[in-house]
Amino acid sequence: MSADTLTFIGSLLALIGVAVGVLIALIPTELARKRDEYQNIAKIWSVVQHDLIGIREFCLNESKTIEARLKAGLMEKADRPEEAMLQPVKVGRIVTAAWQIVTSSGDFITATDAREIDRLAKIFAYIKMTNEEIDRYMAFYPHFGIITGYAVHVISRIEQHYKDIHDFHTKIAAHIQNIETKMSREIKLYKGKVRVLQIIITTLQVVGCIALLVLIFICLRFLHII
Repeated sequence: MSADTLTFIGSLLALIGVAVGVLIALIPTELARKRDEYQNIAKIWSVVQHDLIGIREFCLNESKTIEARLKAGLMEKADRPEEAMLQPVKVGRIVTAAWQIVTSSGDFITATDAREIDRLAKIFAYIKMTNEEIDRYMAFYPHFGIITGYAVHVISRIEQHYKDIHDFHTKIAAHIQNIETKMSREIKLYKGKVRVLQIIITTLQVVGCIALLVLIFICLRFLHII
């Protein structure tokens, strides 16, 4: 075999080796980037689901408490009704950082249907309005100290605050219930995509390594080293 032929074959094998190396490096890297993106989306859905389910339970419990107190009456029992003192209902703000996580992820916003983003936005808007109503109540109530049955207008306004908070809690719980199935499906979907991509990445890495070893073996055989 002439020197030119040997040089050509050696160059061809080197070129094939470089091509295999590039494929081994680039394809799994791109797939790994996509896998990480899907994994991040699944994690965000999991965080949102965990937060919203907790908020739903909180709202249901709070609305039941407020409803029961409104039915039973807010005033304590007294010989003279006008001297009875108000027994306030303890209300707490809804704490969540899930919406900030959603809006800070471009991958999540891009991958999620706009209608689902709107549904989430509506829920968190109601949460914001609920907290604002609670803040208004907390700013109003302490100014009056001990409130008795004489303060009819004050009591009426406080009852309205409770009713508004109760309505918000009921709406939030209903909207969360409507999106629970969708959240579970999205988590399952993206976790499935992550598993599939991981299998493909592992397979490509194994195949690439085998191809590289075969190429090295051919080169060594060609050079009569083995």
